[in-house]
Amino acid sequence: MRCLALAQAWQDAGGKVVFALAKSTPAIMARLVAENCEVVSVPVCSNGADDASCTSEFARARRADWIVLDGCHFDAHHQERIKNSGRKVLCVDDGINERPCADLVLNQNVNATESLYRDREPSTRLLLGPQHVLLRREFAKWRDWSRQIGPQARTALVTIGGSDPDGLTLKLLQSREFADLDVTFVLGGSAHEPPHVKPSPGIEISRDVADIAPIMARSDVAVICGGGTLWECLFMGCAALSYTRNAIQDEIVNQLQEIGAVCHMGPIEAFERSSLLAKLAEIASSSSKRRLTSQLGRQLVDGRGCERVVAAMREVN
Repeated sequence: MRCLALAQAWQDAGGKVVFALAKSTPAIMARLVAENCEVVSVPVCSNGADDASCTSEFARARRADWIVLDGCHFDAHHQERIKNSGRKVLCVDDGINERPCADLVLNQNVNATESLYRDREPSTRLLLGPQHVLLRREFAKWRDWSRQIGPQARTALVTIGGSDPDGLTLKLLQSREFADLDVTFVLGGSAHEPPHVKPSPGIEISRDVADIAPIMARSDVAVICGGGTLWECLFMGCAALSYTRNAIQDEIVNQLQEIGAVCHMGPIEAFERSSLLAKLAEIASSSSKRRLTSQLGRQLVDGRGCERVVAAMREVN
């Protein structure tokens, strides 16, 4: 989704976009096609020499100016193979690649510092921090919007990512208790439909939502699991209780909790229903906490990250 956000911004600046995917899902393919992006399948193992050759050939055939790499396995060797094709390279990174050689490295996380990339190539430029968060086009109209904070939270959003491989959505749906909150569950397009669970009073279930911003706008609090949704909640000023799936997410959410922007609920595999309900009740009853997280979120993510990244790309000769 962050690559889609960048793709939209590139299109808005007059460019064309091709997605080269080694793996995908029907929901993702449909979304990209709906966004007027060409989609091609990379018929080789991801990150190998064949992958670099195949991707470079796609770019050459379409006269692409840039190749954007987004994946934890695209290391310095892969970046070098891609650069040798003569294309400019942007690597979207989460602090894994210590020796990048791309023209641009984008790390939009709150823990992104220059010291993470001390061994980078001299010509590599860094785009670091939440001011570069990539938000999709539909969030732009909310930049001047101001959230109203009531004394008691009334509504909540629950969305656990595009696929929810851990099945947390079903566990939460089965709980049926959310501190007297009306809850909207949003399932990603790649998530399995929870069995034998239907909407009921106070519970709404939506699937594969193309524009989640209005739901976030009407939600006083959100239960999420790291990823791109975290930055969307921060931008929308929605108090977020976030689980994490890996060490990178854990570090990011921990740092956001330290400054008061997010509540870290711990690893998703350690989910405890009682802990979540207690924290939901605490946040729901505290307008001061929700107001603080809303203010901090908007300060961190202003919604203009895509513009900054595209501008940086255009500055590279």
